[in-house]
Amino acid sequence: MKWEKNWIRGTQFEIWLEGLLSGMNISNLERNVEFYQGEKIHRQIDLCYEISTKKGTELVLVEAKYSMNGPITYELRDRKKKKQFDGRRSNPVYFDNLVDEIVERQDFVGGDYTCLVTNNRFEDKLKVKAEKAGIDIIDGKKLEEICNKDRRTIDKEIRSIKVKDYSIDPITKYLR
Repeated sequence: MKWEKNWIRGTQFEIWLEGLLSGMNISNLERNVEFYQGEKIHRQIDLCYEISTKKGTELVLVEAKYSMNGPITYELRDRKKKKQFDGRRSNPVYFDNLVDEIVERQDFVGGDYTCLVTNNRFEDKLKVKAEKAGIDIIDGKKLEEICNKDRRTIDKEIRSIKVKDYSIDPITKYLR
């Protein structure tokens, strides 16, 4: 099924990014983390880690978006429009674009920085809106620079990852 292939590629990309960040000496990195407020209200974060700054310990969130065909778009597809429940009230919160969804997740979990990463490219509107929202963007070209590898090599590495060799169970954290 198409969704299974997309899920597998997305998971492979998250695992690949985990390896990349681990290779950059980020030691407290976690993948597939579910942050809960109460028993049922939660948000899933692809990757996260803490850094020490002058302000203290700060939480960095990484949202991974793998694309096999074309840029990552600003607007969510109709079937992907998100309905999430706010922990402070029972009303659903709807998202029609990726930036608002990411900003809400960052606020929900108390993240200090968020980075949106793709193996491909981002639509211009998404880049502009993300910059205004304080979200860092890393596209396929920037990944090539960071890794000193071309996109085909990166894609080959991502596709070679055997998901069954890794834990895909979420890490659960409860917010106070």
